[in-house]
Amino acid sequence: MKQGGFSLIESLVAIAILAMGAVSVLVLMAEQSRTQIFMEQKFASDIIAGNLMVEELIGERRDFLQGNSKGRVERGGVVYYWQRQTSPTDLPNIYEITYEVRRQPQGQILASVTRLRRIP
Repeated sequence: MKQGGFSLIESLVAIAILAMGAVSVLVLMAEQSRTQIFMEQKFASDIIAGNLMVEELIGERRDFLQGNSKGRVERGGVVYYWQRQTSPTDLPNIYEITYEVRRQPQGQILASVTRLRRIP
């Protein structure tokens, strides 16, 4: 006589398959969260680097000829570290200015902006 329903082994296999699917979804969600946080930090770093360069080019920064410099800025409760590198070019009175923005003083560069500036 055949009884209806699933055997114990069939039930265990079904539960194992569901568990693997659930773990895959959780891993995907965690990775998506890490990516979102990184992209938010990168976006903020791009804005900070651009703002620093604009301040440089419109003349609000008075420490240009002091060479390389570092600093920190807080945006949205998060601290970002910037570094400015200044180097002369082959052209007279033209300097190359690069701003790099990081989350840690020696961490990964999240944003970098380079421009040329003429100093009379």
